[in-house]
Amino acid sequence: MRPVDRDAGSRRRLLQAGAGLLAALCTGCAAGAARRGDALLEPLFSIAGARLIARMDVAGGAAPGAIGPHVPLLFPVAVAAAFNDIYIADAGAARLYRYDRALDAMAVLPETRIGPATRLQAGADGSIYVLDPFVGEIRRYTRGGRPLPPLRPRLATSRYSDFALDAATGKIYAVDSAQLAIDEIQPLGQLAIEYQRIEEPGPIAADGRGLYLGSAACGCVGEWIRGRPGRRFGAGQLRQPLALALLGPQLFALDGVDRSVVLAHEAGVDALTPAALGLLQPESLAAAGGLLLVADGAGRRVTAFRPRRS
Repeated sequence: MRPVDRDAGSRRRLLQAGAGLLAALCTGCAAGAARRGDALLEPLFSIAGARLIARMDVAGGAAPGAIGPHVPLLFPVAVAAAFNDIYIADAGAARLYRYDRALDAMAVLPETRIGPATRLQAGADGSIYVLDPFVGEIRRYTRGGRPLPPLRPRLATSRYSDFALDAATGKIYAVDSAQLAIDEIQPLGQLAIEYQRIEEPGPIAADGRGLYLGSAACGCVGEWIRGRPGRRFGAGQLRQPLALALLGPQLFALDGVDRSVVLAHEAGVDALTPAALGLLQPESLAAAGGLLLVADGAGRRVTAFRPRRS
């Protein structure tokens, strides 16, 4: 028989008290982190649908008497914006919409291949670039819906999974998931060349200075300056990056593990859960005009946020 440890009960009580205190402290820390996260973004407006512009004029405006009934969004998967227009890829309706904020109405563009993996970028002239992941090419349309020459992959076996439009140069940087490379496409779109090799495909963003590539392997976003690695954002805490958006100096990412919207920096991340933002299941991000736009597929809406002022 083992001797009775008379101090065991007191030690257990001490450990239990310590565990309770630690849990309380951790809960307080989590609540504080949530409060800091909630303070990052302020919701401005949401688009759950709009009246449909049945006919457009040459400039892309609504023809007289051409605004029809309200049409809801079904499952928006991608968003981009330029000037007063917000482009929305709705995989539920297999439609590409151009929402006009001045009219509170949206027009249907002729793009028909809209699916869950569709990606969008808006040009400086108001045109829209649409990545078709099925064939890997990038199609383009004017604001009024007139087709422009598409941007085709460098190789027949290439498959573009994401792309970024560099507003400073007009160049396109496309992630070739089949060839594990990033292609550079000139503004005229007639020639794609290999810009740099990569270890894995991921979401991409550009800011005129360099490229930013999300990586599940490092759990971060890597900066690339003229093909050379630079800083890392997220510090191993960005588990599965799905989309990136640059809002001025701030780098936002969408984490595919829990669909949280993450502000990534060199020291780590500030994560905002979908519930904290009033969202259900974000699918992609975009930044334009000082706003962060989030396509919320299951929420059937696009929501615009702006950074809160400290």
